[in-house]
Amino acid sequence: MASNSSPDYKALYFQAEAWCLQAEAQHLQAEAWCLQAEAHLQQTTFGEFLDACHSLLSLLLVVAPLSKFTKGSIPPPTGKYCLLMLHSWLDCAATQQQIFMSVCRHLQPIEESAPCLFTPCHQLEDFSEMIDQYLISSEKNLEIYK
Repeated sequence: MASNSSPDYKALYFQAEAWCLQAEAQHLQAEAWCLQAEAHLQQTTFGEFLDACHSLLSLLLVVAPLSKFTKGSIPPPTGKYCLLMLHSWLDCAATQQQIFMSVCRHLQPIEESAPCLFTPCHQLEDFSEMIDQYLISSEKNLEIYK
């Protein structure tokens, strides 16, 4: 006597196949998330850091309209450096270039791959979004930007 309760092997096979495809898709998605998280945490080289700082931070500095500036008297610069006299520094550009090249040679040697020692770009992006909200209108705003 034949039983009508035998399983439908073809349907079970297709169901198992669908589960396998779904599991593989989830695995690929998890790998993509891991790679993205890794990229967010990856330190940057000196050159990448300079480029990111320039494009994300230095271009955002905007001075507020005069109507938004701090009003009232300016407090004395207690505990701050206050220059009494400025001297002309004739070879400033050459000295700056020499120091910059020395730092570049140290942090990004030509014969080796550059070490990743600096803040990840995504953290700089987050910081740039934060400072983008501020207009420089007071000494406090300038301190936040520094």
